[in-house]
Amino acid sequence: MELDDTIQHYIAKEFDKIVTYYLKIKGYNSQHKIHCSVVIPPKSIKYDFSINLIMGISHTLGIDPLSLSEEFFSLIVKNPRLSQIIEDITLVKPGFFINFNIQNKIVVKQIKKILNQRANYGAYPKNSREKVIIEFISANPTGPLHIGHGRGAAIGEALSRILKHLGYEVVKEYYLNDLGNQMRILEESVKFRYKQLQGKIIHAPKEYYKGQYIFTIAKRLLHKYNKMSNIVDLRTEIINDIVGSIKHDIQQLGIEFDSWFYESSLLKNANNSNNNQITEIIKHLSDKGYTYLKNDVLWLSTTQFGDDKDRVLQKIDGQYTYFALDIAYHINKLKRGFKQIINVWGADHYGYISRIKSFIKMLGLNQKIINIVLYQLVSLVKDNHIVTMSTREGEFIPLNTIINKVGANICKFFFLLRDPYSHLEFNLQLMQSNIKQNPLFYIQYAYARCSSILKASKKLDRIVLDVDVDITVLNTEIERSLIKYLIIYNDILETCKRNMSPHYLTVYLIKLADVYHKFYEMCPVLLHGKNIVLEASRLKLVECVMIIIHNVFNLLGISPMDTM
Repeated sequence: MELDDTIQHYIAKEFDKIVTYYLKIKGYNSQHKIHCSVVIPPKSIKYDFSINLIMGISHTLGIDPLSLSEEFFSLIVKNPRLSQIIEDITLVKPGFFINFNIQNKIVVKQIKKILNQRANYGAYPKNSREKVIIEFISANPTGPLHIGHGRGAAIGEALSRILKHLGYEVVKEYYLNDLGNQMRILEESVKFRYKQLQGKIIHAPKEYYKGQYIFTIAKRLLHKYNKMSNIVDLRTEIINDIVGSIKHDIQQLGIEFDSWFYESSLLKNANNSNNNQITEIIKHLSDKGYTYLKNDVLWLSTTQFGDDKDRVLQKIDGQYTYFALDIAYHINKLKRGFKQIINVWGADHYGYISRIKSFIKMLGLNQKIINIVLYQLVSLVKDNHIVTMSTREGEFIPLNTIINKVGANICKFFFLLRDPYSHLEFNLQLMQSNIKQNPLFYIQYAYARCSSILKASKKLDRIVLDVDVDITVLNTEIERSLIKYLIIYNDILETCKRNMSPHYLTVYLIKLADVYHKFYEMCPVLLHGKNIVLEASRLKLVECVMIIIHNVFNLLGISPMDTM
C-alpha cells in the first residue's frame, strides 16, 4: 500500500504539518495539539471532502478566525504536496470550512488499482509487519457459548482478518480458564445430576449450574462410565465435553483458532524443576522489590505504576489470584515473541485495564504494546421483552440456537454493526427480513445487482471492458459520490486498525450500498453501444463496487450472494 492510497489520512497528515508550521512561525507553544479530521461533507456541499480546521485553531489559541482564515488558507493553497492531490480548494464563511476535491488523476489511479489488485487492494505483503496475538472469546468452560460471546467472537475474528490484510503476523488464541472455584462448582453440578440419573435421592449443592447442558453431560458420562468411581479425571472429562461444544459453535461462525491456551498450564513445573510460570514471575517481581506481605497475603505494588490500588497475588490459603495467573499469561505471550497483545474482553473486565497496564509499565515496557478492546454484551428481544441471561442459573440463549435460526452471515454482521462499547440488541424479526431496514440484505442486494449487470454485459459480448476508464464522463453527483466512497476504503481499514474496531467497515458498507442503489436507479449502465466510453466507465465502476463489497465481506467473515 502506498502512502497516498489512504487519501483521507494522507491529507490529514499534511494539514497537521501545516498547523505545526503555522504555530512555529507565529511563536506559539508547540505543545498545542490541534488534530484535523478530513470528512465527507453533507450532500448539499458539492465537494469531495471538508475540514473544519480554522475554528479548531481559533478556539485553541484564542485567535479571531477571520484574520486567521486568509493567512492559513494561503498556506494550504501553496502547499506543494497537497497540490499534487487536491484541487478546487475553497474557504467557506461563516463557519470557515475548507472544502476541496480530489484530483482526477488520483481517482483514476485508485480505480485502476481496485480493478487490477482486486482481493489484494489495500493489502500489505504477508507477515511484513510485526507479530501480533489476539485473544478473544475466552469464555469460561462452564457451559455453552451464548450470544454475548458471539459478539466477542465476531469482533476478534474480524480484527484478526483486518490486521492480516494489513500485513501483520496474527495468531488467534483462546484462553481457557480451567482453574478456580467455578470449575469446582461445575464438577459438583455434574456429579449431582449424574447421581440423580442413577436414581439416587440427594440434596442439590449450595451452588450449582442449572442448565440443561449439565444433564446432557451427565447422561454422556453415565453412558460411558456406569459408575462414578470408573471416571479417572472427572474435571477433564467435563471440560473436554464443553470445549468440544464451544469449538463446534465457533466453527459454525467460520472461526478457527491457532492456539488453545489452558490456564492450568501456567502451574505446571518446567524442566523438572519446582518452578512454574507463576512462581517464576513472582520471584522476579519480588527480586525487584514490587511485592510485599501483609496479613499473610502477598501483594503487588501496582499503585507505584498508576493503578488505583495494590493487587493481591497470593491469598492466605496459598491460592493464586486471577490477576496473578493473568500476568503470568501475559508474560508468556511476550516470551513467545509477540510485539503487540490484543485482548477482546467483555465490558465487565473494565476494572482489569488499569492493573494490567500498570503491570506492563512495571516491566519497563511501553503500555502501547497492549490493546484491550472492551465490548458490551448483547440483549435479545423476545416478545417485546429483553431476555435475561445467567449461565449458572441456566437462563441464556445458546449461540448455536441463534446461528441455526438466522444463519452465521447475519449473526456476524449484526454483531459488528455498532462500536464494541455500545449496547447491542438483537432483533430477530429484522434479522430475518428482506427489507431495506435490514442492512445486510440491503448490501447483499447491492452486490447481487452488480453481479447481474456484469453477467448481462458478458452475455451481450460487450468489448467495452477493454476501454480505459474515463473519469470525466462520470460527472453526475451520484457517480462522483460513489467514486468517493470507493477511494476511501483503505482509510476505513486504517481507522479500524487505529481504533481497534471493525464496525467502521459495516457502517462503510451500508453507506456504499446506499449510494450504489441510487446510482443503479439513476445511471443506466448498459447503453447498448450508444456511448461506449460511458458504458465502459460505468461498468468498471460497478465492478469496483462489487470488488470492494466482496473484500469487506471477506474481512468480516461473510459470504456474498450473487443472486437474491
